[in-house]
Order: sequence, then C-alpha cells, then structure tokens
Amino acid sequence: MKKKIVSLLLCLVMCLSLLPVTALADNGTASVVARNAVSTSNAAKPTITTQPKNVSVSVGQTATFKVTASGSGLTYQWYYQVPGESSWTKVANNGTSATYKLTAAARHNGYTYTCKVSNSAGQTWSGNAVLTVNGAKPAITTQPKNVSVSVGQTATFKVAASGSGLKYQWYYQAPGESSWTKVANNGTSASYSLTAAARHNAYTYTCKVSNSAGQVWSGNAVLTVSSAKPTITTQPKNVSVNVGETATFTVAASGSGLKYQWYYQKPGSSTWTAVSTNGTSATYKLTAAERHNGYTYTCKVSNSAGQVWSGNAKLTVDLTVKYRALLVGEVNFSWETANRNHGDVLILSDMLRSVKGPTGGSYEVTCKYDLSNSGIQRAIANTFKNADANDVSLFFLATHGVVDVASGPYAGELITIGSNGDEYLTLGELAGWLKKVPGKVIVLLGSCGSGAAIVENGVVSYVAANTAKAFNTAAVSAFAAVDEILPGTGEVSNTGEFRNSKFYVLTAAAHQEASWGYEGDSPDNSFNFFPLFFALGATGDKPADTNGNGVVTLKEMYNYIKVNTEDVQHVQMYPANSGYGLFK
Repeated sequence: MKKKIVSLLLCLVMCLSLLPVTALADNGTASVVARNAVSTSNAAKPTITTQPKNVSVSVGQTATFKVTASGSGLTYQWYYQVPGESSWTKVANNGTSATYKLTAAARHNGYTYTCKVSNSAGQTWSGNAVLTVNGAKPAITTQPKNVSVSVGQTATFKVAASGSGLKYQWYYQAPGESSWTKVANNGTSASYSLTAAARHNAYTYTCKVSNSAGQVWSGNAVLTVSSAKPTITTQPKNVSVNVGETATFTVAASGSGLKYQWYYQKPGSSTWTAVSTNGTSATYKLTAAERHNGYTYTCKVSNSAGQVWSGNAKLTVDLTVKYRALLVGEVNFSWETANRNHGDVLILSDMLRSVKGPTGGSYEVTCKYDLSNSGIQRAIANTFKNADANDVSLFFLATHGVVDVASGPYAGELITIGSNGDEYLTLGELAGWLKKVPGKVIVLLGSCGSGAAIVENGVVSYVAANTAKAFNTAAVSAFAAVDEILPGTGEVSNTGEFRNSKFYVLTAAAHQEASWGYEGDSPDNSFNFFPLFFALGATGDKPADTNGNGVVTLKEMYNYIKVNTEDVQHVQMYPANSGYGLFK
C-alpha cells in the first residue's frame, strides 16, 4: 500500500515538472507562472482569436498592442521582456485590458510584449509582439545668432538641439557665393569659434545637426567684422542697349560705411576718368549715346579700412539703324471716295520696299486706311513702339485739308474719318504725337494747304494775317520745338540753322493750295502728284540724286518734286536746305 502511494506522488511530481513556468516580477517580486495550466472546472478556458502584432513607432509616439479572445469572465494581464533577458515582467500600469498603450521611449526599442487571458476555467497566453522604436531626428531649440566683432577678436556661434546621439558640423558661405563649405577645424561641436579676419566680413554660418534618425539645418548667422575694407559680393555686368535707352551698372559690396565712385575708360585709352554725374552710388545709370559704344566701367568701393575695385563691365550701344514707315490713306469721306489717297499709299509702299536707308537697312512698312484722330494716334504709337534714338521713322498721311488757312472754324486743319463722320486734325496735334517717337522722324503730308505747317517758300510771307500767323506758329513750333531755335529771335529758324533736327518734313501743297492728283477708277491707277514724284525720285536710277553720290537727301528730293509739280502745287520743306539723307 505504501509503495502505491509513493508511486502516485512520484507520478504527480513528474507531471508537474512537465508544465512551462515563467519567472514574473510584480512590483519587484519575482514569481513563477505556469502557462497553459489545466483547469479542473467545467467552464471553457479563453481562446485567443486575434494575436497582438508587432509595432513600429518613433520616440514620443504612442505604441498600441491589442489582443482579442473568446470566453466568459475574461481578465487580462500584459507582460514585457527586455531584449537579451529570459524573464517576463508584469506591466504595472494600464496593463489589465485587452489593449495596452505606452509612450515609446528610446529604451523600449526591441521590447517584446505578450498578454495572459484568464477566467475561472484557466488561462491562455497570446503570441509575442515586438516593439521597434525609431529614434527621432534632432530639433533645433536655439538658433545661432549674428555676430559682430572687430578684426582679431573671437567670433563664436552656438546652436542648441534636442535628440539623442547628436553630431554637429558647421559650414560657411563666402559673400557672393552660392555654395557652402564645411568648416575644417573645430567645426564639429555645438559651439564654433574663430579669430575674425578682415576677409571673414559678411561670411554666413550654419550648422547641420544629425543623428541616426536624420539631420536638420540651423538658421543662418552672419559675421560682421568691423574695420574691414569692403568686399565685392556682386560684380557689375556687361550691358547692351540701343541708342537713347538707359544703361544700368550695379555693384554690391559688404562692409560698413561704404562709399562708391564709378569710372569709365574710352576704347583705346589706358586712363580711367571719374564719372562726374550720378556716379557715387552702388548703381550708375546713363542714357546711351553713339559715343558710349565700347566704353568700359568700373567702381571703386571704399571705407575707412581701405578700398577695393570692382571688375570691369563693357557698354555696347547698338548702332544699327532700324527703319519703319506708317502710311495712312483717308479714302472714304462723307462726300466722296478718294481713290487717289489709297493709290498714294500703294505707290509709297512699293517704293519703300524697294529702297534702303542710308545705313543699308530696309523699311518695315505698315499701311492703314480711314483712321479717326484717335486711330492715327494709336497707329503711330503701335507702329513705332520699338523705335530707339538711333532709328528712323517715316510717317505719311494722304487726306483732305482745309485750304483756307486764314479763316474759318477749321482753318489749317486736316480731315480724317471718324466713326460718326468727318473729324478735323490740327498739325499741332499730329506733331505732338510724332514728337514722342524716339529718333529721327520723316513727315510727308499729302494734303491741301499742308504747306502752311511750314514757312511758305522759305519765308514768312503771310504773317500779316493774324489767323495765319497763329496757325503757323502752332504748327511749326510743334514740329520744331525739339530742334534748334535761334536765341533771342522769338521765331523758329528755317534758314538751314537746324543742324541736328528731329523732324524732316515735306508737304504736298503750299499755303491755300490744293494737292489733287489723278482720280482713276481704282486705287491702282489713282494718285496725287506729291507721292508719285517722291517715289519716282527715289527709285530706279534715283533721278533726285543730282550729285550722283548714291544718296537722296531731303533737299534733293524737295528740288526734284518742286521742278516736276511746280505748275500744280508748291511742295514745302523743313528744315530748309537740309542735307539729311533719305534713301540710297
């Protein structure tokens, strides 16, 4: 009997030794837990239906583990295992529900979690889930600040950042550069110090802070070294403009108390001349003239510590003359259709496309018909909008004119075609619009009485009539206002004294004369005499070129038209006796 009892006890001990055991620590007290122990009750022990999954988060984020189980009267207890250990530790806080959450710290990386689900019938252990905690990249908490020191003093830049395993690398950027250079000495800590030299003035510094999770760049901090001579940060650049346009040269420099002085050097010269007007700022502007082509400019930047010269910049002035023409024919008046005005545009258009200007350039021709006053103004602005002071613009208008310049409400005016009937245009208005066109302007007026815009036959022969004198003053002044006026005379000179005129004017008919030509049955065989002989004098063998030098001048064209139309009309010219070249 005793042997049977001993055998039963030995069997019970052996069976118990086969059950798995785990050392548990509860508030620091280790205990042994038997997993999957056999229940002696009739109720079913829990069954795990959803196992907890591995979780990956960053430092500071919430890690969540979940388990689901079936069964009645369930209770939960989570346990964790530290990497490299064999024992499990009971979760002390918030570890008794189906879901367990914790704020991940770097030390939690690699922890393993499991959950024991129990009821009166027994207990079941979930599978294991591993927590991976990714370290957070650094965060800048204090940015480096600008530093101002004198030459020879120590300049110190500091940065502060949060995060683990931090590494530092300082970089600098020299003035005028776009790239950053790594600091080679003492640049791998949160603080960087250097002995300031004059060359360090305006250097910019930044720090890259990194760890295994990533990197972040600090803000920029500028070093100002006082008593340092200027440093050029942006050199002046070469400039290319047209005659009459603004040429702009700019230099940028770092340093305190800066002063600027621009200098220029003429082509072929070895000396520099100080710019006397507007040459003492960082930007120098001038209106480009032909003589400026090939000039070289430089700037001296100085302060109390010294001076530095910028690089050289060359000015290129485009001397190419561009020729443009606007031809306007007023055809459909309220009382007639003037085919000849249309034909005039065709004649001059063909001529201008077959000749060249004195510099060899070809004319760009624009033809318009039946424009109102505002339409003519817009056409002038649009056709000549790209002209510069070196260009030549030709304007031709074929229309009716009010012949009686001495009386009447529209004395001396030209007739245009408005949307609501005929309109009237004064020569003063027209000249005002053309004055805005840069460069030289050739004006051809194919209208009755248009010669009243100039002095008839070269002399003021009708100034006794007040109305005529008032018109003459307004019209001629409008064309000649930008030209040379003889001092003290009170009159506009028309005796060849205009040596650098803006306007060169030929008109179809003199004071109180008609400019009519031949009215055919279509524009192709209709014309007025003035544009017809203007075109004939410039084409073919250029019969107007009386001196045979290959260039037709204003005076030669005037003489040619006058000879051929003397019995019909008296062409007028401004300025008198001008040798200005029209075509070659």
